[in-house]
Amino acid sequence: MSDAGIRPQVTQVRSGEAELSRITGARTPSGVPVAGAAPSTERSAKGNGSTPHRRRGSKPPQGRRSNADTATAAARAAAAQRRANRAG
Repeated sequence: MSDAGIRPQVTQVRSGEAELSRITGARTPSGVPVAGAAPSTERSAKGNGSTPHRRRGSKPPQGRRSNADTATAAARAAAAQRRANRAG
């Protein structure tokens, strides 16, 4: 920050203190709902919305295999058999 010429001001505060509310601009809820649009029920363009999103590296849900999964497994098994036949 010193390269940018910024000098941060450090303030020690605890949860619930007035100084924290002043710094963050936090206010007590009024209890009155905000006027605006209702939450969107639109489905994503990716997929039909019936399956949950999986994060990268997570395991697929357990259960029945799809036709694509079965075809992939069969192709892998056939490739392994061809490699074994070539090896002798």
